[in-house]
Amino acid sequence: MTNAREPLLVQVFLWTAVVKGVSPLMDRHRRLADVLNAGDEYLELESATLSLGDRTLDLATVAIEKREIVAAIPWESEEQRRQRQVVNLAGKTKTNDLAVIVYAPPYTIEGSAHFSEGKNVPKTISARASLFSRFFPLSNARIIREDGKAVRSDIVVVNRDLAAAIGRPRQVKTA
Repeated sequence: MTNAREPLLVQVFLWTAVVKGVSPLMDRHRRLADVLNAGDEYLELESATLSLGDRTLDLATVAIEKREIVAAIPWESEEQRRQRQVVNLAGKTKTNDLAVIVYAPPYTIEGSAHFSEGKNVPKTISARASLFSRFFPLSNARIIREDGKAVRSDIVVVNRDLAAAIGRPRQVKTA
């Protein structure tokens, strides 16, 4: 398998805006969470749109301060998804999935967090660095806006530093 690079469509949720654009040079072995957790301060996108509620701006390029990113979605092509799954299977470690709800104003984000098997996950979870990296992925996720509209995605990457609250949903007992 080569280390080919191909663009990835990324949707970035900021506090008062949404940016959608192409992240060039995405290595097939790196996830969006890996790129966001890298040391540089900006995420650069090309051919982007900046939605500000009542208006949209078209941008050739944009540099987004990572500290301002509330959440981000990698909109992978079928080929990118297939390649990521092959790479993930090769280095797969067993994980335990945990349903979580994150309130990162102005969004509520629901999905499954993944913890290494054997990792001691406390009953009450928080956005501690010992549990979550700065940008952590949730699978089978959705971002819910204040108006109740939701965006569903296989993966949503959340900024731990902007999480005002994080918890587990209440389990509904079935008969």
